[in-house]
Amino acid sequence: IQIRHSQSALVMSSFPYQQISPKILLPVGTILGHLQIHPNGKTMLATLRKGTGEQQIILIDLVKVLKEKRFLYKVLTNEGSPEHPSWGIDGNSAYWNAYTSGVSNIFRKAVDSNEIEVLSNSPTGLFHPLVLDQERLFAYQFTSQGFQPVIMPNQPVDGVAAIHYRGQQVIENHPELREWRLKPDPTILADKKLVGEKYHGWLNLQKTALIPTIASYGKQTALGLYGEMKDPLNEHRLYLKTGLSKQENPDSGYDFHFDGGYEYLNRFSIGLQHLPTSFYDLANRRDVRRVNNGIFTAYNKLWIYDRPKTLTQWFYLGWNQWKYDDFGQ
Repeated sequence: IQIRHSQSALVMSSFPYQQISPKILLPVGTILGHLQIHPNGKTMLATLRKGTGEQQIILIDLVKVLKEKRFLYKVLTNEGSPEHPSWGIDGNSAYWNAYTSGVSNIFRKAVDSNEIEVLSNSPTGLFHPLVLDQERLFAYQFTSQGFQPVIMPNQPVDGVAAIHYRGQQVIENHPELREWRLKPDPTILADKKLVGEKYHGWLNLQKTALIPTIASYGKQTALGLYGEMKDPLNEHRLYLKTGLSKQENPDSGYDFHFDGGYEYLNRFSIGLQHLPTSFYDLANRRDVRRVNNGIFTAYNKLWIYDRPKTLTQWFYLGWNQWKYDDFGQ
């Protein structure tokens, strides 16, 4: 969801997330949130907040959105300001929390049914349900110490009592008070337009890290700095790790360590190394061969990128000058 000038839009971005494609522009005052895509990728649950104050859990047809840019949806519920929808294990049921009884509790409904089931009767409030399996739900319970994670049964409960609020009773006895609410003015932002411009990663580079480091090169402990710069969309990344260590022979002086490089779109990289250090060698004094000097370039081919499923192939070309330890001698 992208929000500009108080107007929200449903947008999409594919890996490596360099371009944002607007799909649906919503009316002023209407906000979409808590998106939950179905495992089959064809539908999506969401919380829809309208400018009138009404809030709904809706089921969106993603096929129409992506192919035709049409915002077609089915309202699952609008009772009790529902929010935070999630899918069940079977993909046929929707879960959410709502204030139907006056306190937020957990509800369930099959998408092809009109029956809503109550799954909790908490006096303090339960929020953001997530299905663990057919028998258990994860949720956050409000307590005097703040929100606490809990596990609760995934089954209906009986005897849910309603809480009566004085404010609600006043509205019911004096319905004319509803007219006192300010109505949204759609003309305020009617002349506002979303202006697109080309994104330049190099012009948006930011310092993301500058920290002191301690590492090791063989038996030499090195103190140094690690610095990193990249743009918000991770199009360009520059990194540099330096260090200074005293050589094993006290009369030989110090060694300077350098390990730097550049990455583009998390796919292409080049690097230059001189006595590169390793943090892990501080605890593991291994007798192995180590890079003395090196230069390399690499390319990362993503055959499958649908987390948690990924399939990656690396192509590497480089030159290294190795330093061999004495292997205990």
